[in-house]
Amino acid sequence: MKTAEIMTVDPTTAEATAPLGQALDKMTELDIRHLPVVRDGEVVGVVSDRDLLESTGWMWNEEKGKAPVIVEDVLMSTEPMTVEPGDSVAHLARKLIEWGVGCAPVVEDGRLRGIATEIDVLRAFVEGCDSGKLKPATRPTVERTMVVEVLTLEAEATAAEARNVMAGNNVRHLPVVDELKVLGMVSDRDLRGVLGKALPGTTPVREFMSTDVRSVAPEDDLIRAARLMVEHKIGGLPVVDRGGLIGMITTTDLLEHTAGVLA
Repeated sequence: MKTAEIMTVDPTTAEATAPLGQALDKMTELDIRHLPVVRDGEVVGVVSDRDLLESTGWMWNEEKGKAPVIVEDVLMSTEPMTVEPGDSVAHLARKLIEWGVGCAPVVEDGRLRGIATEIDVLRAFVEGCDSGKLKPATRPTVERTMVVEVLTLEAEATAAEARNVMAGNNVRHLPVVDELKVLGMVSDRDLRGVLGKALPGTTPVREFMSTDVRSVAPEDDLIRAARLMVEHKIGGLPVVDRGGLIGMITTTDLLEHTAGVLA
């Protein structure tokens, strides 16, 4: 299977010199996490939720005079990491792992043709398994892949505290718990919403966390976890046993297994 078969064709883009607020509005309106950035028709990078938070999280304090103004001010890399339409999906998955990113612009002859994300890779994996085209040699359980040392928040934690935990630990999802009971989830997308609404950093996470939480059990197989992520367009699932949080599994955790099956 080729990347061209799973990518989003002609994705929405942002000009490098466009106002940052314009990019933020596009991402919010379209409910997307990644926005390719172009200059004179050529891809120069990608802006993600994480990039916006890394670059503008301090806007929650009083130093607004230093605020980034245009899109290229928040690019984390000046060297865009791209793939080609003819690359295999397995190659794409391995590159996402290697680069530590959630998407890759798909470029041919120097022009942007599409964008492919972690969720696109997982969708190909799930659909291939469901159709019988893919037959994994093993069906490992969530327990074998999940992270057991999970960072959490309490409901009264603030948006600024959540942002600091994510930035300091390079994570995109934080369960909100009461002891070990999962009350909600906070993602970088949720924090982008806080930023877009110009809410203060003191806003408690209970006011903007996602409460319709999907979870998996440790004995579930990875295909079920991938299916939930694809169906609900989420990047992380709490792993719950006997009503309590015991781990987390993310799209990143699933990519290596997926790449091996798709190869």
